[in-house]
Amino acid sequence: MGEHHSRGAELIEKVRERYPEKYEKLMKLRKDDPEAFRHAMRSLHHQMMFGKDAKDPAVRERKERIRGLMGQFREALEDYRDAGERKQQMIREELETLANEIFDAKQEFRRNRLKRVQEKVQELKAEIAERDEQQDELIQEFIQEKTEGRDESEFHGH
Repeated sequence: MGEHHSRGAELIEKVRERYPEKYEKLMKLRKDDPEAFRHAMRSLHHQMMFGKDAKDPAVRERKERIRGLMGQFREALEDYRDAGERKQQMIREELETLANEIFDAKQEFRRNRLKRVQEKVQELKAEIAERDEQQDELIQEFIQEKTEGRDESEFHGH
């Protein structure tokens, strides 16, 4: 429970910092409907972990393929354990085939995930370069917001 609680606290803190309105709704939900709050937190955790990919049909399809192959493997393994020696060899070949398919599917999933991460890294590098070019302007804007009291959040966007 400690690790889950810690991750939940971190997630809530991120929401509080980035999405104050959503944070307020979550806190109200926590008080009024704890079960709905837990469901919302699970959903939020999934969104934060997978971002757009959580709803990407191609990602879901790849995950479903892996789940299906794992189910077939479990069934074949059960058959293997129930079979006599002669039949075990034939089933073992099926297990090998399935294991190779599972391995390939997981590797494809990892490669696609790596590709998405690399794209995010490129986007972040471009954002950093753009902000470096705008440093003076962003700092002046930040100071103006703080001195005029328009923005009480810490380093919001800066």
